[in-house]
Amino acid sequence: IINQVRNSFTSSIDGLDGPFSTLVELGIETQADGTLSIDDSRFSTVLSENFDDLAGLFSQLATTSSNSLEVASLPNNSGNASFEIAITSLPSSGALSGAAISEPSALFPLIIDGNNDTLAVSVDGVASGTISLTQGVFDDAADVAADIEAQINADSNLSQAGISVSVQFTADSRFEIRSASTGSASTVAIDAIDVSSTATLGFSVAAGTNGSDLAGTINGVAAEVNGQVFSAAPGSDAEGLSVVVGGSSLGIQGPVSVPSGIAG
Repeated sequence: IINQVRNSFTSSIDGLDGPFSTLVELGIETQADGTLSIDDSRFSTVLSENFDDLAGLFSQLATTSSNSLEVASLPNNSGNASFEIAITSLPSSGALSGAAISEPSALFPLIIDGNNDTLAVSVDGVASGTISLTQGVFDDAADVAADIEAQINADSNLSQAGISVSVQFTADSRFEIRSASTGSASTVAIDAIDVSSTATLGFSVAAGTNGSDLAGTINGVAAEVNGQVFSAAPGSDAEGLSVVVGGSSLGIQGPVSVPSGIAG
């Protein structure tokens, strides 16, 4: 037992990603009689300049070289381990696209009047009141999109709930309403609309495509995701580990190393 304890003080700790892997590098050495001695000057320097590395040498401390990961909790497994974090799906927002229409121009303007100026929508599950568009003659689709966006965002039901949308005229000649939120609860639907709006704006009563949540894996096993936090699935080799993922691209974000430290 004594030999094992001595070895733990003199051996290098596997998995440490830092400047120290042994106690000797901190100024702590085993003397001939088995006692420990401390080089006060060396240890004080390490304590003041490399405190986090010092903590990682003595205890279980997760480290990662990735700027897109922040460890929130450690795995239950106390042994040396490395866990690969990957994003398999990025969050998206709910959206609804109308049918393709003829793009308005000075020769063929889009006219908003009493026959196509009202609609009602639901965004993120919140129903608006009746929304009135600005009546007039438009020869630029971008101006129509801007007005639809402004009138929807001015609705009191939506604004009080902190909900907003963006509206654009797409390259394939469709007006698209997109929720500002992301995730599976991000939705857009048209609940009511004037009868001639389908012909002029391409809109009709319909539900759009729901948004999707951030998704990913830890060591190849699907992670439980809450917002930006990935938590290892119960029963997996990484159970207990959770990380905040800040990456915005698919694929591997980087490994998280969890050495056991001298205490382990």
